[in-house]
Order: sequence, then structure tokens, then C-alpha cells
Amino acid sequence: MTFVYDPEDERTQQDPYPAYRRLRDEHPVYRQERLGFWALSRFDDVFVALRDHDVFCSSRGLTWDPRSAEQAGILPMMVTTDPPDHTKLRKLINRGFTIHVALHHILASVQGNFAGTAAHVTKIGIGHFTGTIHDASHYSNLYTF
Repeated sequence: MTFVYDPEDERTQQDPYPAYRRLRDEHPVYRQERLGFWALSRFDDVFVALRDHDVFCSSRGLTWDPRSAEQAGILPMMVTTDPPDHTKLRKLINRGFTIHVALHHILASVQGNFAGTAAHVTKIGIGHFTGTIHDASHYSNLYTF
């Protein structure tokens, strides 16, 4: 029996995993003729494709219908650009994701959580912060990662 992957098929949409399994196991590089797209279903192939901008491009959109984003009024996004435009956008955005910025946000969150806990502990009288917390076991869930 000939395998046809159709992402618009209702059965596929309700449970796509059998189709994904067949794509991965039997058709790792699949051409969907009716909708006009290629599907790569194995991690290593996708990983290589993401780095080969001369052969694989993102600028045609995220779906098999390149008009869908335009019809929905979605502006061009970083995920739908290719170098050199993608590289320029990524440099701008990466500034917000440096380790310094991440640590600043984590520290602010921890400090805020600690301040709230410290105020509550002091208010209910189970500890103070010039000495030790006497019974804070019920607060342990506040600081799990």
C-alpha cells in the first residue's frame, strides 16, 4: 500500500503520530506532491538542513501555503528569514539573552521570593533574620528548580 502523508487529513490531524513514525522509519525525506512541500523527519537530517541555507530556506514560510501568513496579517518573523537578514535580527535579539541578563532576572526573582518568605516567616513568628529560621520545612517547595 502506498503511503501518503497529508497533514490536512482529519485522521492525521487527530492523531499524527502514526504518520510521523512512518515518515521517520520509511520515508525520512518525503515529497508531498499535492501541497508542494518536502518533509524531513529525522533529527540528523533536520539538523543539517537548518545549517544549509543555500539548499534549504525559511523565507517561504512555516506552512505548505506561503500565502497563509500574509492572509493572517502576520509580519515577517525571524524564523521565516534567511541569512543575512536572519543574522542581523539574531544579533539584535541575542543581546537580551546573554548570561548577564539571564542572571539578573533569576537573581531578581530569587530575591523577590526570599523577601516575601522572610516577611511571612517574621510575621508568623517562626524565625527572624538576625539568627536562624526555626521551622521552615513547609517553605521548601518555594525554592525547587
